[in-house]
Amino acid sequence: MIYEEDYIKFDIDSKTNYIFTSIPYDKNWEVKVDGEVVENIKKTADALCLLEVEPGSHTIEFAYKQNSITTGFVTT
Repeated sequence: MIYEEDYIKFDIDSKTNYIFTSIPYDKNWEVKVDGEVVENIKKTADALCLLEVEPGSHTIEFAYKQNSITTGFVTT
């Protein structure tokens, strides 16, 4: 497992079609499952990220992509 402020990577063996996380949902997360970008991150409990996968072993990556307008505003 790799855990940084804006990046999380972990391996998981899923027995179901869903991976429930405790990672708060945010539209700025870029999520990859086995290196492929997930286009439709679902939200569970109206707050947390939910991923739909095939059962089996997977490598999951969350990379937080800052909005460039916000970043520019904060740095000026």
